Amino acid sequence: MREHTQEKQIQVISISGASDSRSRYHQNENHSRVLRRANHDRASQRENRNGRSGISQREEHSRACQIKNCRRKTVNRQKKTFVLAAATSLLIILFVLSMNGMDAQATDAGYSYKKCYASVRIETGDSLWSIASDYTDGSAEEIMACMDEIRTINHIGKFETIKAGDYLAVPYYVLQ
Repeated sequence: MREHTQEKQIQVISISGASDSRSRYHQNENHSRVLRRANHDRASQRENRNGRSGISQREEHSRACQIKNCRRKTVNRQKKTFVLAAATSLLIILFVLSMNGMDAQATDAGYSYKKCYASVRIETGDSLWSIASDYTDGSAEEIMACMDEIRTINHIGKFETIKAGDYLAVPYYVLQ
């Protein structure tokens, strides 16, 4: 009888040994799943702490470059706007100053003169010299200076001729 119980024990051991190996396999499989899940959870927690929340490094780098480019474009746009505003302001200031120059005061020996303009109709036989001599003191220097100013104001080239019937703007000075 004793032999019989030993056989049963052996059978039980062998059966339990077989079931142990199967259960160990399942335990190892479950254990590796648990370990993989824990590793994944730890990695996602690390990413959350770093502010990534599941974004890959490549995506994060790409996003950082986009933000950097956007900032650079904004700064460049602001620089262009500033330069444009400064140039516009400078042009306005120059225009105002040149308009004041048109109404400039000429001083000669303590007298003050105001610059005015006359619209003169060109008659047959008129020349720039004859028109300029009518509006100056008659000295050659004054007539030449007046002729240059008439050419400039009326956009007449040095070798262009004037035609009868046209009008010219002619500068002259009045004592103030």
